[in-house]
Parts: sequence; structure tokens; C-alpha cells
Amino acid sequence: EPLFNVAVLDELVEADVLFPPDGNPSNLERLVTSADYVELFWFPYNRHIWVKRFSRSALPPQFEAKVVGFNFIVSELASLTHGLMGKLFEITPWATPLILQLLFESLKVFMGERHLRSLSFADDWDASRDPVVPVQDAYLYQSKYFTNFVDLEHTIPIPAKPGSGHDFSAVVAAWQDAVGTIGLMQAQGEFPITINVHLRFVKNSDALLSPAWQASPTTHTCYIEFLSFSEQLPQYTAFAQRVIPRWESYGGLPHFAKFLQVFPPAYADAHQKLQARGTLAPFLTWRDQLDPRNVFMNDFLNQLLLGAPPAGSQSIPSRLFNCRFLSIEALSELLVTAA
Repeated sequence: EPLFNVAVLDELVEADVLFPPDGNPSNLERLVTSADYVELFWFPYNRHIWVKRFSRSALPPQFEAKVVGFNFIVSELASLTHGLMGKLFEITPWATPLILQLLFESLKVFMGERHLRSLSFADDWDASRDPVVPVQDAYLYQSKYFTNFVDLEHTIPIPAKPGSGHDFSAVVAAWQDAVGTIGLMQAQGEFPITINVHLRFVKNSDALLSPAWQASPTTHTCYIEFLSFSEQLPQYTAFAQRVIPRWESYGGLPHFAKFLQVFPPAYADAHQKLQARGTLAPFLTWRDQLDPRNVFMNDFLNQLLLGAPPAGSQSIPSRLFNCRFLSIEALSELLVTAA
């Protein structure tokens, strides 16, 4: 498909508008389904969510500088703190809420304090002042990252409702799981998430191992992730061990290429789900043909793909290493293409 342009909105909205205490998912459904692509960013201990929305446009690029870019934000924060953000949270954990509130207040300045006026993208986007950018610049908006962070992500299925529309209730429940756990840990003097909670919404995938693969083509997918600096790894691990079992109960899968090692029981749950949905067997057939000597297998993949027990004692990592690895989702995509 040829490249195209997309209209973009960067706005603020109170969290309770999209995720009300009573669990009503209707506002979230309307927001997400009125645009082609939506991402939500919540920096803990703040009332507002950053909403990033995109919809295809026939207009030429305009007002491109108005798109809020992560590259500038990450570069500035890393420069101002000399890469010591995680250490700051480690030394003064009690100040974590205040620091994240101050950082988000700074972010609001870059956004021009623009608040969401309508859940409908078409009703909110204004051709006289809002940006249109090439799709590759819109979706690939981040190329710079903090170097010392941990990231774990899970999918939540969004099934079609009888008649029309989609049921976002499990997404709201997953959000409430995360926010509630952050609040409970804060009351105990623990602050596990020192960057943000991030949600993105896609349709589904044909890749055999993809967490976004769905039995029904009408089921859509939410990816929900939580990021923190690596200095908060013990608290981050405790948070993951509380929320991941709840998210597993909604029927989704973890993102296999992210920091799943903080919750090893997820391997068995993921293996059972891959097996039950019928996509594991064909993947293993292709895998055996393309890698007969098991060059790309390791203890993690033996557990995930073959249901094998751990090769040795399985402990939670106490420190992190910089490494490069092949994403199992990328490998799955390659095998689908080869098929």
C-alpha cells in the first residue's frame, strides 16, 4: 500500500472520563473507534491522560511542528538529569508522585494545554490549526529512549458486541487493576512505575504466535504496558506479579520480547493459550523445518513453545544486562510470510 498522510491530535483528558469508577466502557469505545489509531499515556499520580489520535487524511502535510514528539522530551529529560532519573527515584522514593506530577506539568506546556473537546476525532480535529503528517512520521514518532528502563506488555482482547460495536470492559478492568495496584503500593511506601502506563489499540494479527492473534476476525486488541526505570526493578517486579495474573484472566497474552522474566509463571499460561487456539502446532512445524538444529531455541522458548520445565532454578533477575535478541513475534511474522 502506498504511504499516506494522517491527521493527528495530541490532547489531555481526565482519566475518569475514559475509565470511570463504575467501569462503564462507552466513552473509551467511542474515543478509540472514532479514529484509525489511538495511544494513551498515563504518568502515575496525575489526573490527566495524554491522548494521541491519528486518522487517515487526503490533505497535504501541515502544522507538522505541532505534533508532540517523544524524541525531544526524552532527549531533554536525559540531558537535564544526566541519565540519572532512575537513581533520583531510588534515592527519594517518597518524592516519586511529586516528580511525576512536575514532569507531566512540563509535558502539558509542550502540548499547549490542549484538552479533549470531543470523543469523536472528526468533531475534535480542526483543519485550520491541527497537524497532518506523513504516516511514517506519525506512527514512528520515537527513535530515542532512556537507556535504563524496564518494560512489560500484555494484550487484552476487545470482542465485538452483538449487533454492532466492541466491548471495551476488559480494557477498563485492566486499567483499574494497574491504577488500583499502584495506589495500594503507594500506601505501603512503594512506587513501582516511574515512567508511565501506556495503552495502544490495534485490530488483530495473522502471525501464528502474535499476542494480537484472535479466533474471531472481528475481535480487536489492546496492548497495555508499564514502564519504569531499572533502579525500581524490585518494586516493578512486585507490581507485575500482582497485575499479570489478573490480565491473564481476560484471555490475552504477554508481549514475548519484553521483560517477561519478572513473572515466570506467565510462560506456562502462554503455552496453554497458544496450544488451545491452534496456532502453536503449525508454527512448530515450520520452526522444525527452518531450524532443525535448534539454533534459535533456549530455556525460555523451550518453556513457552514446548511446555518444558525450567532447565534449572528459576529466579527473578536482580539486575539487568544490555543485550540484543530476536523478537519471537518477528520470527513468527517471518514464518507466516514463508508459508
